[in-house]
Amino acid sequence: MRCFAWALMSNHTHFVVETGPVPLSTVFKRVNTGFAQRFNRRSERRGYLFQNRFGSRPITDDADLMVVIAYVLRNPLDAGLARDLRDLERYPWSSYGAVTGQRDPLPFECVRSTLLAFADEPALARDRLRQWIARAPAPAPSLDDLIRAACRSHGLPERDLRTGRRTQAAARARLEVCRRANAELGLRPSTVARALGVTRAAVCQALQRLEPPQVYKEDRPPAKRRCWCGAWRGRGTRAGGRARGRGRGARRSPGACARRRRRGRSAR
Repeated sequence: MRCFAWALMSNHTHFVVETGPVPLSTVFKRVNTGFAQRFNRRSERRGYLFQNRFGSRPITDDADLMVVIAYVLRNPLDAGLARDLRDLERYPWSSYGAVTGQRDPLPFECVRSTLLAFADEPALARDRLRQWIARAPAPAPSLDDLIRAACRSHGLPERDLRTGRRTQAAARARLEVCRRANAELGLRPSTVARALGVTRAAVCQALQRLEPPQVYKEDRPPAKRRCWCGAWRGRGTRAGGRARGRGRGARRSPGACARRRRRGRSAR
């Protein structure tokens, strides 16, 4: 795993990392657990330190990577932890000082990879990074921003979208929020479901409807294949009706197979 940027704030942290063979959840489980244990020993306290599980979203392209790096490194300045840009370079709980050359990088900081996101030459990359920090690029929209935008575009009050109201306009707005939350923010269906006042299954079904249908061109009818329940299906399978016989090779309709799958029982 490579760390492009990080910043420690008063009650949360920001990281821009590239995942490796170890899952991201495993890495942050170790980081948060170790930090919480050390903090509890130093403060003589017990119990949980972090309120919720960490949140993450994927980086879409190189331009998005530059925006996110600049946003994370500028975060202490926006929060009032640093007075100006010069003070930000001396801020000890951020990788901005290492990227700009004010201090030696820590073992986990990939300064070279961070500079390559802006330019091939280190000096030019540092100048461009300082320009990005100075102009304060806007961060990615939050889930609340997506909900408000969908309500404005569909002419709905925000309460109707957050309470799971069943109207055509609310359904179209929820579908738009699910699509953007998954594509732009990389949020989990459970997180989107809690914000919209619906179940996780409803969000998953909405995302499945957004997937384009797969079209296959076949020059001849498909050969017979064995169904989940053990029956032969294919060109000789009837479109409806009951299964013929009780044997393993008895023909059953697609509807009968689907009903058996739902009931969770295999055919005998």
